[in-house]
Amino acid sequence: MKKSLSFILALVMLLSTFATVNVLAAEAPATPTTKATNALNGISVTWDEVENASTYNIYRRTAGSNAWILVGSTNETSFVDKTVKHAVYYCYSVRAYNDAGDYSPYISGKTFVIRYILAPYTKTINAINGIKVY
Repeated sequence: MKKSLSFILALVMLLSTFATVNVLAAEAPATPTTKATNALNGISVTWDEVENASTYNIYRRTAGSNAWILVGSTNETSFVDKTVKHAVYYCYSVRAYNDAGDYSPYISGKTFVIRYILAPYTKTINAINGIKVY
């Protein structure tokens, strides 16, 4: 009787350990699929909402570099990076964070590259027969 009770107790403890590990692994958010486009005042980064995510950190690196730099944080699914420089190539990765402090990895494999192009400066003045654009 004592042996079977000990065996059952050991089995319950073993199964509860596996259940805990599986639950914790399922809570970590996935890496969002990220897209970036030129915007009027920077580069617009967008991504799909990730299950279990409460916050998103936006990281950037210049093309050819391996160092990711945090450029922003939001609980939305878009961000405009206004700190970019004209004619520089950038890569972006968004990491999803949950309330427990778990986070998704950076983008794995090949990342896309986008070149920021500054919007052209135009000057307008009133003219006799309309508006003149330079």
